[in-house]
Amino acid sequence: MRQLTRNPDQSQSQALSAEESAQARRWAWRMGGLALIVGAAAVVIALQVRFDGDPLRFANLDRYDGQFAYYIARYGVDAVPRLDAPSFRLMRILYPLLARLLSLGSPALLAWALIGVNLIAYAVGTGLVAYLLVTWQASPWYSLTYAAWIGCLVVLFMDLNELLCMAFALAAIVAYRRDRLGLTIALFALSALGKEMGLTVAAGVALHAALGKGKWGEAFAIGGIPFAVLLAWVAALYLWLGEVPTQYGNSTLLPPLVGYVMGLEVMGGLRPAVEPGLWLALPAVLLTVGALIQVIKTRGITLATALVLVGAGWVLIMPTATWAHAIASWRVGIPLVATGLFYLAESHRRLLPYAAALWSTSVMFLPIIIVQM
Repeated sequence: MRQLTRNPDQSQSQALSAEESAQARRWAWRMGGLALIVGAAAVVIALQVRFDGDPLRFANLDRYDGQFAYYIARYGVDAVPRLDAPSFRLMRILYPLLARLLSLGSPALLAWALIGVNLIAYAVGTGLVAYLLVTWQASPWYSLTYAAWIGCLVVLFMDLNELLCMAFALAAIVAYRRDRLGLTIALFALSALGKEMGLTVAAGVALHAALGKGKWGEAFAIGGIPFAVLLAWVAALYLWLGEVPTQYGNSTLLPPLVGYVMGLEVMGGLRPAVEPGLWLALPAVLLTVGALIQVIKTRGITLATALVLVGAGWVLIMPTATWAHAIASWRVGIPLVATGLFYLAESHRRLLPYAAALWSTSVMFLPIIIVQM
């Protein structure tokens, strides 16, 4: 692949030649298509080998969070009695809503629609990571790290919300680099309605708009409007249900790594402590330190640096309950993997293979999870 020769932090697509933009798009289609084929094959194998051909097994009814997306998609407003925290679950409305629309309200098709939406989001997310890596002069093959990350895979196999959230967030980053402000805001708003995690990516882009470009009005729009959209939806839920999703279980955000340290006792044993520590906590610390040193040295902030500072910071302040549950921490770590790849591609490309190797090996946990489903 011919290397791009532009400044890695160019914010506008006009900075790339027509040939270079076309090259990035071609790689996005290739890698997204590859992820779709491999993901679909893995789903078919799991259905035949483990789930007796029943797509509803992906929802983990009465066992894990995917059941709530299924209940919302199937029963609509009548799903409330089936939800453990109605306003909290309904806040993440986009995934079950899209599945309900695609299934045309048919219960027989709904379980397939939930899988289908996530398969498409999985492929789109991988393709967009490839696109952005090419624009940062890195190999698009590193996008397979995103596809192999265990957090993305458990979302795919358990009917969860994060893949759709991240697909819209990654599309928003592409729109921002093309200087499409309105589209950037709209995509981040959709990402936030998929899951509030999307606001962390929006915060990273807003940070760059403010400190990297000096466009504070643009920064407030990128960070504030999607938040306001989510807040309006939360207000509607409050008027309907009389509660706000301000806290769920032990979900209070904590100072950096306090949640991980407090969770060590809850985890019990070496392996549960090492899994989130090696694959999430350690990379988050190293990426944060590296990004901060770069900001201090250069007295400026690039887009990839801003993204990883927020993505890594989001992992570092995860609550104890998230750290103590491996699947939950892997899901929340998805933005760290994507933004970490971007940052290393831009500023420390020689370290990119090591990070990719570390995060890709997390795929080894997938068979264990499927067996336990």
